[in-house]
Amino acid sequence: MTTEKSPWPFEMPAEGVTRPKQYKSLAESAREDGIQLLYHFDREDPKLGGYTIAYRKSSPYRSGKMVDVAVSYCSEGDTFSKKIGRDLAISNFYDGKFVQVPALAYGEDELHDCLREIFTWHIGCGHCE
Repeated sequence: MTTEKSPWPFEMPAEGVTRPKQYKSLAESAREDGIQLLYHFDREDPKLGGYTIAYRKSSPYRSGKMVDVAVSYCSEGDTFSKKIGRDLAISNFYDGKFVQVPALAYGEDELHDCLREIFTWHIGCGHCE
């Protein structure tokens, strides 16, 4: 009888066994660290590009919040993927590739609108050129 060596450098876990905490995904780590995500793309034509924002409030005030923000952009012509955008934005955040921006907003919806406004290019709108 021959024994085949596993292609993995370690034994595969038995069914029903979960990963230990030190092997958390980026999304799980971000959630625990209070990092939130915001996606902006055209649902009807996801090949128009888009972006993903990973952010965390850095001041406790009700309005006039300072927010740490990391962004990942999807090029026009590429199909927008929430998973890829999420992973890149969170990686940028943890790698220190973020900026701190002021966000005058009272609720979560207003904060999302404010961040969208900051990171959306308004090509052809007249006041941004």
